[in-house]
Amino acid sequence: MSWSGGKLRGFLAFLAIALVLHAGLGWAAYAALRVEDKQRLAAANSLEAENLYLAKKERADRMRLALWRLDSRMSPALAREESRPFPQYFARYAPFPALDSTGVACAPGERCSCIDCTGFSEGACAAVGGGTAGGAADAGAD
Repeated sequence: MSWSGGKLRGFLAFLAIALVLHAGLGWAAYAALRVEDKQRLAAANSLEAENLYLAKKERADRMRLALWRLDSRMSPALAREESRPFPQYFARYAPFPALDSTGVACAPGERCSCIDCTGFSEGACAAVGGGTAGGAADAGAD
């Protein structure tokens, strides 16, 4: 064997080893770049997901506040409607007759006992000029 043949084989062996080493390092660099890209994408998705979560939370807070304001504004009107007696919701409503302290219906235009209207006793009604039950009937008896 000549010296050139040994050098040639050595050089070819060196090239083969360099090629394998270069291919291995190229593959490792490519895999590292793929992992880095996936991490960057995951971070971007995480940031985007966090921003989306915060936007949804802010929208839910604004919606809750708006509904609370609406409830606060509508509560008095709904309370008035709820306090109405149920016959008032019929198409033809006849109001309940006024009752005196004994539970007997008063005639239309007749004044009933003050205790039914204002919560005063009959003596207090007389003190403020309201008279007693019947009012106008008692005034004519004087």
